[in-house]
Amino acid sequence: EKMLGYSMGEVVGKITPEIFFDHQELIDRSSNILPEEDRNTWGFSSFLAMASQGILSNEWINIRKDGSRFPVELSVTSLKDDDEKTIGFLSIRKDISDRKQAELELQKNTERLALALKSGSIGCWEWNVQQNIGFWDDRMYELYGLCKETYSQSVCEIWANSLHPDDRTANEMILQQIATGQIDEYDAEFRVVHPDGSIHFNKAYG
Repeated sequence: EKMLGYSMGEVVGKITPEIFFDHQELIDRSSNILPEEDRNTWGFSSFLAMASQGILSNEWINIRKDGSRFPVELSVTSLKDDDEKTIGFLSIRKDISDRKQAELELQKNTERLALALKSGSIGCWEWNVQQNIGFWDDRMYELYGLCKETYSQSVCEIWANSLHPDDRTANEMILQQIATGQIDEYDAEFRVVHPDGSIHFNKAYG
C-alpha cells in the first residue's frame, strides 16, 4: 500500500497487477513469447504467460496510483497445488530508486573522471602485486606511444621494455620494494622510449 499508493480495498478482487506496469514495457519484453498478432490485443493472459515463464522476475518501472513512476526489483514465484498445477503467483518487489540514483551518480562521476584524465593527459593503471598482472586504460597506451590492439605483451612487460635504459634499474627496484612490502607508495619520474625512438618524460603515482 505504501509503495504503490493503493489501499488493499482498491486492489483485491478489483484490478489485476499489470496496472502497476508500463504497458509498452510489458509489450516490448513479451515480444519473445507472444506471437506478433497477439501483441496488439495484449492483456492479462499475456501478463500471466510472462509470469509463468519467469520473465517478470526482473527490474521494472512501476506506476503508483498518482501516476508517478519508480524502479523496482521484482521476483515472481509460481504457486502450485499438489498436482503441480499453477494456482497463483507470489510477487515480491523492492523499490530500488536509491540504488538506481547511486548508479547514475557513479556513472556521472566516472565520466567526469575520464574527462579530467583526458584533459590532463593522465592515464590510469593498476598492478596486482601477487600475480604481477597489470591493467592500463586506453590513455596509458597513448602516453607510451602504443596502439593497444597491436600489443600482445602484458602491460608489466610493456612498461619495463619502454623504460629508458638509464632509468630502468632504479624504477624496477622501487617496484620490487612495493612487492616485498618495504614501501607502499610509488612516486617516480622516468623517461619512456616510444617505438619511434622519441624520449618522453613521465611521472607516475601509486
